[in-house]
Amino acid sequence: MFSDPQRRLDAFTRLLAVSVIACLGFSWKLWLTRPYYPLIPATAWIPKLPPGYDAAALATMVSLLLAIAVFPRSRRLIWMLLAIWGFLFLQDQNRWWPSFYQFFVLFLWIASTRLSTDEGIATRVLSGLQFVFAAVYFWSGVQKLNGHFFEEEFPWFLEPVTSRLPWDVAVPSWLGMAAALFEIAIGLGLLVPRLRQLALYDALLMHFVIFFCIGPFRENWNNSAWIWNLTVALLAWVLFHRSPPATVRQMFGASWPHYVVSTAVVLLI
Repeated sequence: MFSDPQRRLDAFTRLLAVSVIACLGFSWKLWLTRPYYPLIPATAWIPKLPPGYDAAALATMVSLLLAIAVFPRSRRLIWMLLAIWGFLFLQDQNRWWPSFYQFFVLFLWIASTRLSTDEGIATRVLSGLQFVFAAVYFWSGVQKLNGHFFEEEFPWFLEPVTSRLPWDVAVPSWLGMAAALFEIAIGLGLLVPRLRQLALYDALLMHFVIFFCIGPFRENWNNSAWIWNLTVALLAWVLFHRSPPATVRQMFGASWPHYVVSTAVVLLI
């Protein structure tokens, strides 16, 4: 699909930038100073941006994302984006959505390593991104291993499917457990070379089901959530399809400043 690791990394970075813009498009009011829904700053000394300045900060963030989509190897642009994004995060804890948190961490990983035409550097960044994705799938499945998900959340999630059947269907709790274990298996499979391609197809299948259950078929219940779901599916395809497997040695093969950032990203995930 890609002739070399650098082209794959460029495609991933561009798609990541566009993905963030798409999610911002459905949640732009969240990133402005709101009189009707107060901000909850991470600390008391984080100032509120007055009207006009908040819109300028959001516009600057979008402009940087567009620039990154054009110049995906610009480490300076990515660090500028992370600086503004980080400030907006600290300004309001309501913005710490899983989608934006994940995208922020992915950009942080990319920015932690010099982006150049050196194939070894691109391979190291891709290995780290693959590990981060696998970890997200794994822990997403682990946190679903509870009775609340089995008995309440999963049956609610499947309502767009069960409501279209000509008969009443009671979703058994074991099916919710199977769904959680399935997601855990995806995360593990993406790290095993012989299982990676199968795990990728399983992930795409899961994302398709999620899209059906929370997307337009559910009367646009959460636009940002299903946009996030689709973009993660596309990012996973670019990252894993016919690509070399991730290795821990490649992930941490940078100099110590990059090593520190890489370790922090793994712990954040």
